[in-house]
Parts: sequence; C-alpha cells; structure tokens
Amino acid sequence: MKRRLSGCIAVLCLGAAGLASAAGNEQETFSPWNGWSQIADGVYQKTDSAGVTRRVAFGSGGARYDRQQIQQNIDRLRAGKDQSDETRAAIADLAAQLDRIPVVSDNTVVPANSSNGTACSAAYQFDSDFAVGTAGANLITRAHAGFPFSPPPGETVSLNSLGKIYDTSGGTYSGGGTGSGYGGFATGIANYDHFPMPSTACTASSSSSIDYTGPCVDHVSLIVNYPSCVTGSIP
Repeated sequence: MKRRLSGCIAVLCLGAAGLASAAGNEQETFSPWNGWSQIADGVYQKTDSAGVTRRVAFGSGGARYDRQQIQQNIDRLRAGKDQSDETRAAIADLAAQLDRIPVVSDNTVVPANSSNGTACSAAYQFDSDFAVGTAGANLITRAHAGFPFSPPPGETVSLNSLGKIYDTSGGTYSGGGTGSGYGGFATGIANYDHFPMPSTACTASSSSSIDYTGPCVDHVSLIVNYPSCVTGSIP
C-alpha cells in the first residue's frame, strides 16, 4: 500500500520478584553509559554517532506516553487546513492505533535491547530493512511476537508496523501492516520507486508496536528515525 500523507503468553504475570528483575534489566539495558536518556517513565531514547535516533516505550509509562503522542498527532491533523480524504484516512489510522494501546499495563516487559525482549512471558522482536538505489527506495518494518503454546480464551495480541520514506520535495510516502493472534507478525512496507532516486535524496523512519490484552496486559514499541538514506538491515 502506498499513501501520500500531509502533514503474557503465560497467564501469570510477573510478581514482585519479577518486577524487581525487570527494573534491574531495564536500568542495565538503557544505561546512560550506553548513550540512553530516560525521557519519561518507561520511555528511553538514544541517538548514535550516525545520527540514528531510537525511542523505546513499554509498560504503563510507555503506553501512556505513546497514547499522548498519537493523540497530539490526531489533534494536529484535525486542526490543519488540509482536510482531504487522505488526511481523514490518516486520522482514522491513528485513532485505530490509539485504541489498541492499553490504558493500564501489568509492566511485564523485560527488554534485552532496543529491538527485542520478553513481554507477558513471550518473546518479541522488531526489525527493519531499508534499501535505496537508482530505481527508488524500499523500507520494510516488522513486529513479531512468538508464543510457545495456545492462549487461554480472551488472550490476544495486536501488532502494528509503519514505514515512511521522505522525498526531497517534502512528500511523505507511507505503508503499514497489522497482525494479530499468537505466533503472529506484522509487516509494514513503504516504497518509492516511480522515478530514479539518488542515495542522498531521502530520509526514513520506522515504527512498530505490540499490545497484549487478556489475563496479561502490556505494551511495547520502537520508533527509529534515520537522518539519511541507509542500506541493509538495521537492528
């Protein structure tokens, strides 16, 4: 899809000991010594030497932060002069994403790094590939949640992925994918290939999130912003 825009598996969640372990892992994984800054409860951000910025959000604090960011984007689009069908579609997409994020969380996320870890006792992973050449550019973002056995009734997981490519004229081309169910994954694809594109002519970003609802409720997301065109797999 190409669009131009304007503008636990385990039923038991972590107890007190598990929460302490998760907190310790969080502090170690997102240590300031590794370049991470905590910008809100459950939200960490890092910009590496190449200018790539990663923002990880999880648990109650991360869910609250992501909900606020999405609502701000909805309000901005609603207040803008451009009220085209594409803008209304973008607002609807954001509203659906907002509805998927739980208001409260069991705080079970144990991050191994910015791209993977466990939540509700299930492994999760985010990844993306971005390639650009003379024929255009292609960005693929993926969110994956793996589950070792069938869930109890009422246990669900929602996955969302979004990729964006920007051209030099200021247009934004976006593609997204959603998935749900156990052992599921979502893939978002954004491509821009209708005229030749030099390797310096674009920037890109990817956004993925996983939301768990049922006996265990949690949220984790990763947003990556690239300052310039890159090629290959990006962790």
